[in-house]
Amino acid sequence: MNHLIEGIKEHLILNDEEILKWEKRFAENKDILYLYDEDQVIGCIAYELWNYAEHQSLELLFSFNKEEVRLPILNEGFKKVLTMFPQATMINTIINENRKDLISMMNIHGLSVWYEYMVMLDYEAVETMTPHQLTIRNIEEHDFETYFQTMGECFVWMRETVDIQPHNVVDKLWKTPEKKHESYEDWIKQKDQTWMYFDQDIWVGSGLIVNHEDIDDVFVVPSLQGKGYGKAIILDLIQRIEKLGNSPTIGFVKVNEKAKQLYLSCGFKITHHFMHMRRL
Repeated sequence: MNHLIEGIKEHLILNDEEILKWEKRFAENKDILYLYDEDQVIGCIAYELWNYAEHQSLELLFSFNKEEVRLPILNEGFKKVLTMFPQATMINTIINENRKDLISMMNIHGLSVWYEYMVMLDYEAVETMTPHQLTIRNIEEHDFETYFQTMGECFVWMRETVDIQPHNVVDKLWKTPEKKHESYEDWIKQKDQTWMYFDQDIWVGSGLIVNHEDIDDVFVVPSLQGKGYGKAIILDLIQRIEKLGNSPTIGFVKVNEKAKQLYLSCGFKITHHFMHMRRL
């Protein structure tokens, strides 16, 4: 099992909680196709079918060694999984950019790069200043609609650029009253890790810390972008993580050049490059 989880970690960044989930999944043989060379397990394909916008999306993840002689085994396993889900109208996977062998195989089966995701696990403190002294508080119940409507608006351009449906995430999260309530419940659970930032009582943006180290969902109110508020928010979140004795991490979709430059200026360094691939 351990070597299979190491293979999964080649394509995903897993924290301790997520590793435990994968261990349980392997122990229960849940949605796993094992790949054998004679009687030896040499890899696996993890699969899951779920609704993605208008598609039945088959999500795949590979754990497989780098010996070319065994690639035909993976190829046959891949074709077998496809036959298990004839109803799938979209197939997608995440592959480490360095695995050219897997990327080439996916190309043969009609998958191409959907978008690229960059992860920054290395951080080195830098001397940096921000002109803003912001007041900060955790999210409160009455912030819910304004928070999500603004966040959705902020990420529309990126989701349109790489064709992540729906382009405004609110359209998915609030599709029905039940889904909207679920969104609220999930959001308020993170109350102690989500902050609202204000400049003289004017809300300028927000940020979230996941698992005490991962900076996520940082956004600035559209009319106030380009004024340095994003940097002020990032620096505050970094300080909060460091006070916990942890090192901050962050990630971004490659097309978001502004995010890249902001994060680099705050001391982050790119460590992982993942290819999200799909076939429609």
